[in-house]
Formats: sequence, C-alpha cells, structure tokens
Amino acid sequence: MKLLMCNDHPVVRLGGEHYIVDTGSPVSFHYAGPQALEVAGQGYLLCASPFCDKETADALTGIDVGGFVGMDILQKSGLTVDLENSELEFAAVPGPDPAAEVAELPFGLYMGLYVVTDALFLRRQLKNVIVDTGARIPYIASRLTQFLKETGEPYEDLSSQFGTLRGEFFEGGLVLPAAGRDVVRSVRFGLLPEVLDRSGLFDGIVGIRALTDKRLVFDFKRRVLLVTV
Repeated sequence: MKLLMCNDHPVVRLGGEHYIVDTGSPVSFHYAGPQALEVAGQGYLLCASPFCDKETADALTGIDVGGFVGMDILQKSGLTVDLENSELEFAAVPGPDPAAEVAELPFGLYMGLYVVTDALFLRRQLKNVIVDTGARIPYIASRLTQFLKETGEPYEDLSSQFGTLRGEFFEGGLVLPAAGRDVVRSVRFGLLPEVLDRSGLFDGIVGIRALTDKRLVFDFKRRVLLVTV
C-alpha cells in the first residue's frame, strides 16, 4: 500500500483514515474509539487512545490522524517500509533485488513490547537500542556523547510520549554490520528523554531514517531487522 512519510513519520490510509505506523507504540488505537480495523486480512477492534493525544499526533505529522497501528498488531503481521518506492506492507517482505546489500540486525522485545537491538555500534557496541518507526530524530544516552561531535545546532522535536524535546545535536557515525563489511551512516542525535536517560536501560532510540534511505523489514518470526544499506 501507499506509504506517506509525514514529517518522517510512516503513515498509511486504512478504512479511509490516516494511521501512523509506530513500533514505539505498544498498542494500536483510534481517536474516536472503539473502531473496527482490518490489517493484513485480520480484523481488530481498536480502543480509544491511551497514549498520544490527537492534537499532538496531528502536529507531529501535519495531517489529520485517525489513529496508530502499534506493536500489538505489528508483531502478528510483520512490517516492511520501502522508502525508495513509497510502499508499506504489513508483512515481512524480502527485497526484490537479490543483489542488494542487506544488514541483518537481530532484535529482542523489551517487556514484550519494544523492538531493541544490540547489533549497532558507535565506536563500541550499543546495548538495547530501541527501533522506533515513530521517532523522527534519533536519540543517544548522555553517557555516550563522548563518542560524538558537538554541532551547536539546536533541535526541537515533539514526541508522542515525552512532549516537546529540545537540545543541541551531536553527530557521529552509526555502524551497521552488513555482510562482509561495516556500513557507517552519519547520524545527528539528540539526547535521550531524561526519564530514559536516567534509567540507564537504553543506549539510544533510532527511527527509520537513521538506519536506511531504502528498505527496512521487521521479521518478528525470526526476530531480525533486514536493513537495505
């Protein structure tokens, strides 16, 4: 189906309404609640939003948002985001080009809800990085900024769960281990939201754009991210 990247948030039309597809949202919901929704041939009944309010969702994307498709559905269906062709599938679909270079990043599910991987590097191995398709800006733990360059460039981001986030960007090379070589992507990071930073549980959050400009596949059966680099 057609993928809309609205302010770097993946959005699709389902049942005539716009839905944000968000691996950072534990549950799916509809703002009018309760609402029947079909995804990948499976019917679901969505409740009203327990998280991000509609005003924030509309501000995040710049469009009229009907709801979110979250992890409760995505774990069952799988997810493929094809940026090159502006397509999204609720399934784990291998890329059409067998010669394409793909990084395979194993992941786990933190509390059974959040996609986390230990397969990324920033001079050293990063632990428990959340892969959040709803994250417009990647974020890094303050203890790791020693490996990054200060840019002095300010950012302001609006998070569905943490409200308005402000700071100055840090820049560094995010390393994806692909077959036969390491692929380095230049990434600008903000600081992790304070509550996550203080917990020490996570080294960072990355969204789609931090990982690829091409194709990202969430294969929940194999617990692996397939990143076309």
